[in-house]
Amino acid sequence: MDSRDLKSASNYVNNMLAGRGLLRDSPIDFSKPSQDGTAVRIINLVHDLVNRGDKDAEQRESLAFTIRTLRSNEAKNNSATEKLKLKIAELERKNSLLEAQSRTFNSTLRTHESTSKLLKDEASRLKTTLAQVRLQHANDLRKLGLLFLLS
Repeated sequence: MDSRDLKSASNYVNNMLAGRGLLRDSPIDFSKPSQDGTAVRIINLVHDLVNRGDKDAEQRESLAFTIRTLRSNEAKNNSATEKLKLKIAELERKNSLLEAQSRTFNSTLRTHESTSKLLKDEASRLKTTLAQVRLQHANDLRKLGLLFLLS
């Protein structure tokens, strides 16, 4: 590989590492790896990359677990919501039925109250008529008794 290509590749890699925050101080000269400290810096960089990869993997696992848990909870909540919707619909039907029965019973009650009033009025008239008939009967009996005694 040409040394100029190696130098540009080294600059390219250093720019990428710097952009991701992986270079702690100055750029690493990959074109001359035999310099003092370059090997240590490369090892530290690789170590940091491995640690970052491990942290990213743990984070992905944690997020995947959280997503699975949330999906499970969502499914349970959806199931509970559907059950409640069915129960609400059933209770609304029962409520409508009971309201219709209530209207029917109220109508029947008004009819019976009206009939009861008519019957009470009729009973009152019959009592009055009966009292008049009794009085007339008593008068008639007295008249007959007087007529019978006079004859």
